[in-house]
Amino acid sequence: MKVFYSSDYVSSSGKVETVKKSRWISKQIRREGGMLDVPRLMTAEDAKVLHDSYYVDDLFAVRKTSATQAALGDWDTSLLKSIQASNGGVLSAVETALKEGIAGSLSSGLHHANYDRGRGYCTINGLALGAIQAVKAGKIVGILDVDAHCGGGTFALLSHPSVMSLGEFYSYDISSNDYDSEDYDPSKVDPNRFVLIKDQKEDDYLQEVQKALDFFKSKNVNFLMHNAGMDSMTDDQFSEETMQKREEMIADWCVAHRISCCWVLAGGYVSNKESPRNVLEATEDLNDPDLSKLPVDHSRVTREVLIELHMKTYRAMKKAFEQLKPLIKN
Repeated sequence: MKVFYSSDYVSSSGKVETVKKSRWISKQIRREGGMLDVPRLMTAEDAKVLHDSYYVDDLFAVRKTSATQAALGDWDTSLLKSIQASNGGVLSAVETALKEGIAGSLSSGLHHANYDRGRGYCTINGLALGAIQAVKAGKIVGILDVDAHCGGGTFALLSHPSVMSLGEFYSYDISSNDYDSEDYDPSKVDPNRFVLIKDQKEDDYLQEVQKALDFFKSKNVNFLMHNAGMDSMTDDQFSEETMQKREEMIADWCVAHRISCCWVLAGGYVSNKESPRNVLEATEDLNDPDLSKLPVDHSRVTREVLIELHMKTYRAMKKAFEQLKPLIKN
């Protein structure tokens, strides 16, 4: 299974925590024998398929406006390189999944970005861009967003008439935090669904994931964009075991129904920032100890726990890829 990553993803790592983890996860994938592919860079023309032209031009010219600085603060060339690489990774993963069944990108910071401005560490909405790319290839696309925070940017972008006219999109957003829910219109039950599961039991959460998959099946979705956020666990909502069950459910569903899939990391954060264990951040040496040899405190989301959470997506999707690839007809 191809997974896209480059060091440019973390060119802004000194400023933006959410992208740092892609480097840590890339190391663990290599430790487990996985390969990483370098993505193409997202161009301004790629971004303009979905976003306002003036906004995109300002981003690529590194102009500091209220819109360009809304998501990440002081906009600069380092941040531009990071979002070109990470969003390019999503587009590269979609291109690959269309041919091979399943592919992923170690990308975060996508689903809050709106038409003409960023929000919540998201500057360009690569999740929606990837969906458009798959629709243009003739696919019926489902976007499963299980990041803890609402993907209001994705909803607003894909609800726009000019985008809806391109083909069939369906989104199902399961959130445990109502951040960025303002753009959701409860009158638009179909094709976009939003479910807030704050304070629900873990079994209810998994049942909601199954409802989402059943919804996509009822709409004949044949390509899935999976925004595989782990912050429902890092926000102390659900257990690590529940996150694993969720990822296995989604991967098994793709195999059972022969659904192609592009997956990305999305949210997930270290919770003990005051005294983190820097084993994986302190060195670029790929001979660092395996995570299995490190003491892990599962009561706190350390770097090691966070990496292990995101590796659950990688392992589930890798297994699904091996089962699905022979069944995919190019």
